[in-house]
Amino acid sequence: MKKGNKLIAKLLCFALVVLTVLGYGSLKAEAEEPDSFVGLKIDITNQDSATGTVSYEFFKGNESLGEVGTSLSTTISFPEGITKMKIKVKPGTNCQVGNYSMYVDGAEVSDAKEAAISENGHDIAVSESTNLCEVKVEFREDNTPSGENPVEHAVPATISLSGDKLDDIQGVRVDGRDFQLSADKASATGEVDSTKGRYQIGFCVEFGKAFNSVSINGVAQEIPQDNEGWYYFTVDKTENQNYTISFTTGASNDVTIVWAYSEQEAQEKFNDPAAFVDHAKVEIVSVTRNGEFVDISYDPNAMSTMVALKKGDDIVVRLIPDYGYQLKSAVINDQQLVPDDNTVSQFSLYNIQGNMHFGGAFKEASDIINDSSNVISDVTIANGNNAASSGNLSLTLTDNVSYTRDVTSVVADATKVGSVDITLDNVVSKGIDGQNWTRNISEFENDITLGVKVDGNNLGANETYSIVRDHNGTLTELNATFNAATGVLSFPTNQFSTYTIIKKQGTPQYNPEPEKKEEKKEEKKEEKKVEIVVQKEASTKEKAPANIVQLPGGEKAVSSIGGVYNVESVEGVAVVTQKKDVYSAVGLSNEEVKAGTNVVLYMSDCLNKKTNQALNDVAVAANKKVVAYLTADMYTITKKGVINKVRQTGTPVELLIGVPQSARSANRQFSVVCIDPSKNVVTYNDMDTNPNTITVRANVFGNYAVVY
Repeated sequence: MKKGNKLIAKLLCFALVVLTVLGYGSLKAEAEEPDSFVGLKIDITNQDSATGTVSYEFFKGNESLGEVGTSLSTTISFPEGITKMKIKVKPGTNCQVGNYSMYVDGAEVSDAKEAAISENGHDIAVSESTNLCEVKVEFREDNTPSGENPVEHAVPATISLSGDKLDDIQGVRVDGRDFQLSADKASATGEVDSTKGRYQIGFCVEFGKAFNSVSINGVAQEIPQDNEGWYYFTVDKTENQNYTISFTTGASNDVTIVWAYSEQEAQEKFNDPAAFVDHAKVEIVSVTRNGEFVDISYDPNAMSTMVALKKGDDIVVRLIPDYGYQLKSAVINDQQLVPDDNTVSQFSLYNIQGNMHFGGAFKEASDIINDSSNVISDVTIANGNNAASSGNLSLTLTDNVSYTRDVTSVVADATKVGSVDITLDNVVSKGIDGQNWTRNISEFENDITLGVKVDGNNLGANETYSIVRDHNGTLTELNATFNAATGVLSFPTNQFSTYTIIKKQGTPQYNPEPEKKEEKKEEKKEEKKVEIVVQKEASTKEKAPANIVQLPGGEKAVSSIGGVYNVESVEGVAVVTQKKDVYSAVGLSNEEVKAGTNVVLYMSDCLNKKTNQALNDVAVAANKKVVAYLTADMYTITKKGVINKVRQTGTPVELLIGVPQSARSANRQFSVVCIDPSKNVVTYNDMDTNPNTITVRANVFGNYAVVY
């Protein structure tokens, strides 16, 4: 297996799953569609380290809805009114299409493979009666001998190899064409173009190894920088087309970061139980090498991941514990984690010098209760993962003796017992004693349940306790239950402000607790801090990565462009324009793209006060209110690390922005404002009808204000 392919597979980017406002339906990566599913199902299988993509394009008459490519199995609902779709199949480098089949409503389509792998693709008619189109494709490594694909003016050539460790050589190629290695790796044979005077010979070296010295036909060579494990040398043509290579190898600067989300995966994939990450999620945000950004891609949904790096690299990583868990220490594998002040669970690791794993980095932790109230005591929390998907909750309760609002307007004949201010924070440890990220939580969707003790001896006949919440001026009696046997008043809530305990007409429950061994009780102190262990429930709602925007029905749009996405003020940002069209928009030629030039996007909350003030002034002048300030910096990065900032694109790039929960309303008209390089104000109006998302077509990149 060639190392170049091996690395490509391990670093394979997660499928670019894009929904456009031009009419695409729902997309699901590796999801099991219901029996009533109507649409396209793509089933991709990669043998060994093979890679490849399947592109699909829907048409309404002659109007194309855009071409989308995927490298993972996917299902796509048919857009309404389509009349045709086109399928193209493209194997990855040094790969080929193996088995291929297409079925339309269960009937196999003949000659589908030849059409799909052609330059024009395979056109399939779609009518109102068409229910399910299935594409099944298998990608394989291309082990076809080069002689079966002749070179113009071809003549045979032989490369003889001698070195201290022949097994370190994984592949040989000349002018980009693979040569056949002998079983003992002492030679490689193939064909070259006899009209050329010079050739580029490449050698793939085993991962973790590097050339120490190389001579070709007796001439010592300068060792070039490896390119994903390949080393390339330019040599003059010899009369007999025989080339003798002598080499020595040693340890390389390659290092890896590995993790797996099951013990079995850690053992089978890495033979390393310590790679098992339990009760947490790992995300590589960015990698910098010699001060330049390095494009590292991987599948964030994979059960196991290996990321290949170089010694000396700097990385930014997110280590996100589940609810009820915290990071143990800011030192992992003797590597110091430097926490980011502004982004929860984000750390920088500088000058990596060895392989890393994140197994055993997290510990179970308890929620924190800070209770100084004289009205209630012994507070408990249940279903806390509804309020926070990561870390722990910190609940603070203080008596509000100055609260005088009459709550009998919502509960007739109620008698006030006392009022308490309750605040809730999400606490995530930085792995350093006493240092946390703390975020106030004032409201959320699904309820948590609080239990508080009150004195049941103060109740009269046919009386029970209840509780009234005052949140932003709205009084609500909660669905509370008082257990007279335990003295516990339980109530569900998802908003945190002022709570008033009341007595009202009713019958308390009487459910004694099971008998417990008597424990020594301490007197209640005026100020106390009680740490409790909460029963952990599996979190059903994890916040999506910042390059993903949630769509109706649980679907999602994933950004087609890689980079760094660190946004907290909005619910994700995704570039939905197809990647090749973004490359065209920034002015990259086909030659530049083939040479390895990438486009990346750095998306973050804008923290520059001066810039935000200027954008706010623009919004105020237009009678608009700012929801979020964003920085959207686009760059092109060549293979050699040359970086150019893109302030304007030749054609618009479509962005999808998730509206923050607090700003969502069916009646709001959102837009994005920015200031172009000529200091002109540019406004992009929302193009979609979903109140939870904003779709804009932007050709100016920099600092944005999301307004309504």
